[in-house]
Amino acid sequence: MNVLGISSFFHDSAAAIIVGDQVIAAAEEERFTREKHTGRFPKCAIDYCLTEAGLDPNELDIIALFIDISPNSLQALKQGLRISRFWLSANPFFIRRMLACAFANPASLIRPSSAIGGPAIQLYRWAKTTRRELNLKSANKPVLVGVPHHLAHIGGSYLISGFDDAAILVADQRGEYITTTLATGRGSQIDIIENLFLPDSLGSLYGSITAFLGFLMLSDEGKVMGLSSYGRPRYEHTFRRLLPITDDGLFKLDTTFLDFSLAAYTGSFPSPLLQELGSARNPGAPIDARHADIARSLQNRLEEALLSLCRYLARQVDTSYLCMAGGIGLNSVANGRIARQMAGWNQVFVPPSPGDPGSALGAAVWVASQSDGDLRIKFPSPYLGPAFTDADCQKALGSSRLHFTRCMDVVDTAAQLLEKGKVLGWFQGRMEFGPRALGNRSILADPRRRETKDKINIIKGRELWRPLAPSILSDRVAEWFVEPGDSPYMSFVKTVRPEKADQIAACVHVDGTARLQTVSFETNPLYYGLLSRFEQLTGIPILLNTSFNRAGEPIVCTPQDAVGTFSRMDLDYLILGDFIAAKHAVDLTNIGIRHTPRPPLFLG
Repeated sequence: MNVLGISSFFHDSAAAIIVGDQVIAAAEEERFTREKHTGRFPKCAIDYCLTEAGLDPNELDIIALFIDISPNSLQALKQGLRISRFWLSANPFFIRRMLACAFANPASLIRPSSAIGGPAIQLYRWAKTTRRELNLKSANKPVLVGVPHHLAHIGGSYLISGFDDAAILVADQRGEYITTTLATGRGSQIDIIENLFLPDSLGSLYGSITAFLGFLMLSDEGKVMGLSSYGRPRYEHTFRRLLPITDDGLFKLDTTFLDFSLAAYTGSFPSPLLQELGSARNPGAPIDARHADIARSLQNRLEEALLSLCRYLARQVDTSYLCMAGGIGLNSVANGRIARQMAGWNQVFVPPSPGDPGSALGAAVWVASQSDGDLRIKFPSPYLGPAFTDADCQKALGSSRLHFTRCMDVVDTAAQLLEKGKVLGWFQGRMEFGPRALGNRSILADPRRRETKDKINIIKGRELWRPLAPSILSDRVAEWFVEPGDSPYMSFVKTVRPEKADQIAACVHVDGTARLQTVSFETNPLYYGLLSRFEQLTGIPILLNTSFNRAGEPIVCTPQDAVGTFSRMDLDYLILGDFIAAKHAVDLTNIGIRHTPRPPLFLG
């Protein structure tokens, strides 16, 4: 069976394809269009997936969308009106805003609005859009299926985890009108234990406070998570009132206190919140201790709510495993606390793309597994995006103003440059699927130099207080971190051993933690070899790893992207496939690399 999964129409569009029991390809549309968080129909990502699978669109059996729709327009309209009632009843301010917009632009009264059911109208049209964009010849094949959003998240988490059974937690802003799903999985059978509905939404709470702090909702929640480590929880009483945990371990959101639709669509906040927290921060304004304290109080309450949900699940489900998904799964601080405190679970699995892009893959996985209950989808690795040949790399370099040469030994060259304190753009193999650079589209640096953190944040145009992540050889975690366990997708924040912190100062956050990536030879032999060679030179099995992009831009996808981004950044060298490039010829002639034979482990 050939199944294409699509996430589209809202934000972070993506596509993924499954052939038989194999995940063949997956990619976010933003990587091709260079429009960060684009919600456009993912035509480029779909074209890539079909090419990788060697399929024509008309050879697909099923196309699965990441959200529930019905072929009946009344059903779609009912869904839109149900959501609209929530927005409008919760928000008299929004009604006034909508009317003001209508006076300014009367046409807005008849234009579908994302706030008043517009997505439902778009979703109803998705079949027509899909058939047109893919030039499908038959009205009956492929079959077009809408998968309930949280089931798509379950498909992109539990059903690719490799577990035979697990507790499942999905939490985000909303899927249709469900905000949180607690479930259990056994084989391909999924049983829903509990659903929570709008307006009770952890994702909306976190997104609203992200906007309150002057950042972008559905984009900058990670900044708030990083900022929280600098603060004190002096507003915890406010967030406990805002997000009370019920006696059974679930939660409610006090919408009289915080109306997230108001924050999302007007940038305004109700007076009760302003009375408690003070004025909202304007974008670009200085960040002070109050903002950090708000972030810390929010983060703590989120973690308390998630832990309460986990305890609820643990009472309901007899299993040693937890699978998490939804946008909240990107909160690696909360994930780390869950893994640390829920000792009854041997392993917590968070996929490389727990948010909406991952639900494109999840929708395809869900449909395939439900079509054949015995089918277990094989998830090979997060490296599901495009790869490029050396000829592609050479062509991109040749059309630039960069100076370049072919490396005799790319791993040895890179390791020696890193040991000398150089900052590298590193472009190898297939692009990662998900928001994290995992060693194929990365900026790499020596973690020993404390000043490197500020240097790279300046190079990327990021706030100086934001942390950077370490990549570590998977068999060395216990030597460097207090908590055991793998973190192959940068999903967990762990505590750096105090006696080791000064040795990797550039990637230790202010609270002594780091969001690490564990690297195995089986998953990424080239990157594993680079880490091992760096350890031979320095005694440190860790590299500082951040995404290869500038602030506000998607991670690079193609050699042309890498060359263009490198040319606009103050990086020292670009290693592109088997080539090394620099902005000045002297940087290549004076490179000073001593090539020595490496152990057979790294030959390949």
